[in-house]
Amino acid sequence: MEMIAGNIVYALGDKYFYNVTYMVCYTLEESMEMLGLILLIYSLLDYIITQKLKPLKIEFK
Repeated sequence: MEMIAGNIVYALGDKYFYNVTYMVCYTLEESMEMLGLILLIYSLLDYIITQKLKPLKIEFK
């Protein structure tokens, strides 16, 4: 997605920020990043539940 946004910026010059195509591309890119993060967290939590791992205990001295 960043490569597509880069091409849009290159083609439009300084006026890229007010272009709807660029805004849609930027929003899609950020949404996919957040979706990836949500998927990672979900996968890690699912792994912990299925493996029945003991909670991590951290002690400070």
